[in-house]
Amino acid sequence: MWKLKSCPRCKGDMLINEDMDGWYEQCLQCSCRHELKELAKSKEQFVLAGEKRAKSDV
Repeated sequence: MWKLKSCPRCKGDMLINEDMDGWYEQCLQCSCRHELKELAKSKEQFVLAGEKRAKSDV
């Protein structure tokens, strides 16, 4: 996902991506990067909720 002109350092375009350590946001112009812990946490909760729903349907 792209966030246009939202870099805190240079106002460049940010790319949101995931690697083996979790979700991060990185600027394409200056390479400013930081982890997105809230996104990873909400994704885990979504998966857990989906697992509970799948078990109750069986």
